[in-house]
Amino acid sequence: MRLVVVEGKGKGTQVRLDQRQSLAIGRAAPADLVLDDPAVADLHVRLFQEATGWLAFDLTPGGFVHNGARAQRAQLAPGDTLQLGSHVLRLLTDDPVDTRAVAGPEPQAGAYLLATKGNDAGKTFPLGLRPAAILGRGVSTDITIWDIRASRAHARIDRQGDGYTITDLSSSNGTYVNDRRLKGVHPLAPGDVVRIGSTHLEFHPG
Repeated sequence: MRLVVVEGKGKGTQVRLDQRQSLAIGRAAPADLVLDDPAVADLHVRLFQEATGWLAFDLTPGGFVHNGARAQRAQLAPGDTLQLGSHVLRLLTDDPVDTRAVAGPEPQAGAYLLATKGNDAGKTFPLGLRPAAILGRGVSTDITIWDIRASRAHARIDRQGDGYTITDLSSSNGTYVNDRRLKGVHPLAPGDVVRIGSTHLEFHPG
């Protein structure tokens, strides 16, 4: 078993987990896996080996992203991803089939948003077949954005036939598409960049 950095400045770095009982990940020593990333704490996550596999436990108040969802702790399985700042790490076995995962996240099926800047950079948000999705800082939103300038319920994306539209929900700092502030309903086109605070979300129809 090994942990491989698949996205970020340290891409390609890997640490074998054989013979280890735990592994600390952070920005500085004494972390076992050091990630040069200002968004990563000195000691950010610790992995523990259990009878059923590996457990990731957060050492900070902010948490980490496990398979696209914010978490404080997570049971890991081969192929799972952990995101810390701009770095994405993937847990792999020595099965040759798994080596393809080093290239990065799997392609998304259907429409999705790709975070290209901000605390969630590298993360994908599938839109699926849901009729509407609320974006914001609140944990009860459909798409949670970890950005202090995002309102709890900031914007809404609606599915309209084969397309999607976005509407600002009277947010404090506004929603921007391609650097233009939203006024009313805006139809999303492939490649459109939605900006909420310092977070940039690129729209992909799938």
